[in-house]
Order: sequence, then C-alpha cells, then structure tokens
Amino acid sequence: MASLILLGLGAGLAAALLFGTVAVGAPLAVILCYLAPLPIVIATLGWHRQVGLLACFVGASALALALRSSAGTAFLFGPALPAWLLACLVLTGRALAGPDGVVRTAWLAPGAVLFATGLAGAFLAVAAAVGLGQGDATDFEAVLRRATVAILSSDIGLGGRVSGGEPNAGASATFVNLLVLVAPAVAAAAFAVGLAANLWLGAKTAALSGRLPRPWSSLPETQMPRIALGVAGFAIVLCLLSGWPAILGRALAGGLAMAFALGGLALLHAATRGRSGRGAILFMTYVLTLFFGGTVLPILALAGMVDSATTLRRRFPPPPPTPRP
Repeated sequence: MASLILLGLGAGLAAALLFGTVAVGAPLAVILCYLAPLPIVIATLGWHRQVGLLACFVGASALALALRSSAGTAFLFGPALPAWLLACLVLTGRALAGPDGVVRTAWLAPGAVLFATGLAGAFLAVAAAVGLGQGDATDFEAVLRRATVAILSSDIGLGGRVSGGEPNAGASATFVNLLVLVAPAVAAAAFAVGLAANLWLGAKTAALSGRLPRPWSSLPETQMPRIALGVAGFAIVLCLLSGWPAILGRALAGGLAMAFALGGLALLHAATRGRSGRGAILFMTYVLTLFFGGTVLPILALAGMVDSATTLRRRFPPPPPTPRP
C-alpha cells in the first residue's frame, strides 16, 4: 500500500511539472504540457485506478500551492481527470463464460475508447470556452475575437500593423469571424488527439512492462462505433443554432472529426497489412498529415466515417499468423 501511495505521489508531481512548464512559454514547454496526462495514464493502467486518481489530486494540489489555485483547477479538470476517466475505460470489461466453461474478460473495444476520446476533447473545449467567457457565450466570442485581431495585427501576425495599430486586410472581419467560428472545433480536435496520444503511449508503456491487465490492442483493430455517426449528426444540428448550443456543436464536430480521422488512419493500417510497400505508404501518410493536416485529416475522417457505417473493414482481414519453424 505504501508503495502505491508513493507511486501516486510521484506520478502526480511528474504530471504537475509537465503541465507547469507551459508557463515558460517556449515551444518545447508546450509539447511537454501536452504530455502532462501521461504519468496519470501509466499509473492508472499499470497499477490501479486509485493510484491514478491520487496522482490527479496530488498534481492539482502541487500546482495550486506552487502557482495559484486556478492552475490547480485547470489541471484537475483539464488534462488530469479526463485522462484518468479514459484510462479507466481502457480497463473496463466484463466476465463472460465461453462454450468450454472458461471465463474470459470481454474488454471494451478500442473504437469505443476512441469515441470517448473525441467526446472528452469536446468537453475540454467547451469548458475552456465557458472559462474564457465566464459563462456567457457572447462574451466568449468577443474575447476570442479581440485576441484573434490582436494576434493578426501584431508584428508576428499574418498581416502586420498599419497606421494607428489597426489590422489590415489580412485581419478582415470575415476572416476573423471565420477563425472565431472554427476555434471550438480546432480546440476540441487538438484536445482529442492529445488525449489519444497519451492513452496510446501510456498503454504501450504498460504493455511493454507487462503491467497492462488487458491484451494490447493494435492500431489496425480500432474502429469507431456507429453511434458516433449519430452523435456527429446531432453536432451538425447544434451548429445551426446560436449561443452555447452552437459552440457545443462545433466542439463535438471537431472532437469527433479528429476521432474519425484516427479511425481512418487505423483503417489504412488494416488495409496495408501484409502488403508490399506498407512502410512507405504509412510513412508518407504520416508526413503529409504532419505538414498538410488541413487537407489530409478531412480525408482520413471521411474514411473513418465510411469504415464505421459499412462493412468495408471485412475486406481487409488480418494476415494468417506466420508458422513457427
């Protein structure tokens, strides 16, 4: 018990340290901040749910004492608790008795966890919007619009300054309104891919150390459930409204779009198994996604939606196991 408590303390402090590096403002610090949930995920998957939960509150308390109370709250309800809940989903399963009488555990499908990751990304985006707007949707959009104009009008912005400090044509009202419109979706997508990456890294680490209690699920086995299509349709309907329902709809659309894109990437992994040139195809896909994500990700998301709605994946069964000599 004492060792588990010490492990929770260490994981929480490590997560708080990674989260607190964002105060430095350097690009590397931002990357480290995205890895803040990783110690919590590893502690939850490799040891116990309560160890991960302890790490969440230890990290929040450390940040509240070292920085300010708002930093601890942002950590707890930002990367910490959502990542812990997703890790608990990975460990969710039920005992089923097979025909031979042997009881086996039916684990939650990785696609269902990916779906939950998209929803969690949307939740974080909406929570951030509520915090920025102090509960008022109009105030949130006003704050976001002012920040966008300030960035585009600055020396590092797209358009530069003109006389009087007013933004030039590069920061036109139409362009600014477009950025404000898509901001919740982009934020939700970024949160979703960050949570998914931490879950994958944490599960992989626990599996390599032999502490993951469930079989390791490879990427090609991940398929978004069909219910995600219904939720995506609901999100589109919400986008047609105004105020917080519209912001929620955009966040849901962004988070689910990223989840579907990861599902499309999983479909590509499944379709290329056992085929020549697989490494080159996957390498080019990742490179193009990194540099031209705005073009590649929608294509992958569409592939993920088709994979979820049809039986396309059945055309790409896993190759037979290689016989041992």
